[in-house]
Amino acid sequence: GSIFSTKNGFVSLDTVVNVADMKRRPGARCPVHNAALSLTGDQLYAPYLQRPYPITDDVALERRIMLAKSFDGEEKRGSLQARLEIAQRLQKPKLLSDMSAFKAANPKCTIDDFVRWYGNPGSPLDDYNDDPISDEASMQNAYQESAAKKLDKASEAMRVLVSTRDFWGKTWEEAMPIPAAEQEPLFDFSTTVEMVLDYLEQLHPANLMNQIMGVNLSSAYFALASTAKGTMKIGIVQLSMKRLRQKIERALELLSRDATGTLSQIAEGGSTAASTTSSHFATEETICACEDACNALSVAETMVARATSLLHKFPGQYKLISDILRFADGSPLALVDPVGRTSFLNLIHDEQQRRNKIQDPSKDKLPNPLLREYVFRNLDDENPCQLAVRFGDEGTKLDEGGNEGGVLLALMKSNMEDKE
Repeated sequence: GSIFSTKNGFVSLDTVVNVADMKRRPGARCPVHNAALSLTGDQLYAPYLQRPYPITDDVALERRIMLAKSFDGEEKRGSLQARLEIAQRLQKPKLLSDMSAFKAANPKCTIDDFVRWYGNPGSPLDDYNDDPISDEASMQNAYQESAAKKLDKASEAMRVLVSTRDFWGKTWEEAMPIPAAEQEPLFDFSTTVEMVLDYLEQLHPANLMNQIMGVNLSSAYFALASTAKGTMKIGIVQLSMKRLRQKIERALELLSRDATGTLSQIAEGGSTAASTTSSHFATEETICACEDACNALSVAETMVARATSLLHKFPGQYKLISDILRFADGSPLALVDPVGRTSFLNLIHDEQQRRNKIQDPSKDKLPNPLLREYVFRNLDDENPCQLAVRFGDEGTKLDEGGNEGGVLLALMKSNMEDKE
C-alpha cells in the first residue's frame, strides 16, 4: 500500500486505489498523504462516506427547541446530561456510518487513526446554537464575568468533553466494518414524506405564502442568471445582477427568519406548546425587502433583455452597448469611439437595405437619398457659368414651408481668374 509509484522513470503519487487494495479495502476512495495506521504502519485510506442527512430550517428549529437553554445560565429543559444525550442521539447515525466506512477501508485501524483523519470530537450542542457570538463579543463578556461563573463554564465544558469522548468510544465499538455503499441509507424517504405531509397539514397559510415567496425569488434569479450569461461582459448588466443577488439574499434571510422564528422569540413566548408552535408572520421589514427584490428583478430583467437585443445588433461592442444602456430614453449619446460609430452607421445602412428589399425584392440597391444635387458647368472660357439643380424625392420637405418634392434650379455666373 505505498502511495508512490514509478511510471516511465518518474515518481508519481497514486490518487486511486488499485484492484488488489479494492478487494482488501472495500469502500476506500484514495490514500491520505503522509498518514499511516498506528498499529500496522500501513497506508491510511480515506473511505467513501454517505451524504449527511438534509436539515431544513424547521427541523433545525425543532432541534434547537429541544436543546434550548435560558440566557441566565439555568438549564431550561432538563439537565446538561439529558441535553447531551439528545444531541448525541441526533449525531449518532452519521457518526456510526462514517466509522463503519473507515473500518472497512482501513483494516486493523484504531479510534486514534479515525480521529486523526476525521478530526477531534467537538461538543454536539454547538451544532444547534441559534446565535453564535463573535470572538470580540465573547472576549468582552469574559472580562465582565465573575470568577464563579467562569469556573462553572469551565466545569461544564469539561463535562461535555468527557461525555463526548465516551460517546465516540462506545460508537466506535458498535461500528462494524461496512462500506458506505452497503450500509442502510441515512435518509429515510418514507418517514420524511410522512413528516412533510404532517407539517403541511399544520402549516398556516401565511407561512405557506412566505415560503412560496422565497422559492419564487430564488427560481427567478436562477432563470435570469442562466439567460444572462451572454451579457455578463457588459458592466451595467453585471452591476444589475449583483444588486439583484444582494436584494434577494436579504429578502430570503428575512423570510427564513419570519418563517421559523428565532430561539429568543420562542423562549420569550413561554414554555407552553402553543407558544412554541405559534406562527411568526412576515414583518414590515420583510415585506419591504421582498418589494425591493421584486423591483430589482424587474430592472435586471429589462437590462438583460435590452442587452441581449443590442448584442444581436452590435456583436462584440460591449462598451457601446454599456453606454447606450446607461443613457435614459430620449437623451443624446455622443459616439466618441470610432468603432462604435461605424457599427451604428452600418446598422442604419443594413436596416435601409432591408426595407428597400422588402419594397422591391428584385433589386439590391442603396437607400434612396432624401435630396439629389447636380452641378453643371459650361466649357466657354469667355462666359463661364454653372447651373445648380436640386431634386427632392416625393415626401421630402425642402424647407420649413412644407413643400414636398420638386426641382430647384439656380444659374450662377462665374469669374475666371488667370493663375500663373
